[in-house]
Parts: sequence; structure tokens; C-alpha cells
Amino acid sequence: MAKRRRGQKLLPEEERKIVALAQQGLSMSEIGRRVGCTNQTVATSLKRQGHGKPDERRGRKPDAARRAKMLKLRSRGLSLAEIGERLGVTRQCVQITLAKVHYSGAEGEE
Repeated sequence: MAKRRRGQKLLPEEERKIVALAQQGLSMSEIGRRVGCTNQTVATSLKRQGHGKPDERRGRKPDAARRAKMLKLRSRGLSLAEIGERLGVTRQCVQITLAKVHYSGAEGEE
């Protein structure tokens, strides 16, 4: 679908399509490509419709068990991204968490 012009509103059927695609687990960028709008328009549409961001990982702080698991996986040589993927958090969350517990193994990686 062609990109819309700046300020052009979404049609009701486009709003419904955005929700349906988000429920299928597509990224906001992919939904935007399919609908013909920006990922910011997708995020705004989902929020307006009460669906929020499809990314469930955002804003969750790791508890003590998850921190221990991060340390264990890092000591096994997994990258920050691999640990994040396994635990359902971002690479940055793993990096910050390990820094807070003063983990010093394999510094400078990623």
C-alpha cells in the first residue's frame, strides 16, 4: 500500500487491520509497511484503541531469580543479546543489570 501524506488520518478499516496485525505478533515497522504508515502512527493507533505496544518486555525489571539466571548464563559465555532473548528482556536490560551487580566477566563485549 502507498504511503499516506502527512496529516492524513487512518480509515476505520486500517485501524482494525493494525489491531489484527499486532495481535498476530507483527512488529510496528512491519505493520506500518503493510498499512502504508509510519511505525509511530501504528503505535498511536494501538494506544488510542486501548491496545498499547505489542512489546511485552518493556518496563519489566528483573527480579532476584532473573538476575541470578543472567549471571549464570553470562558465566557460560552467552552474549548480552542471547541472554536477553532467553529471558524476555532487552540486551540493554541485561547489560545494566549485570553492571549493577558488578559482574566483570567479558567486559566490552557488545
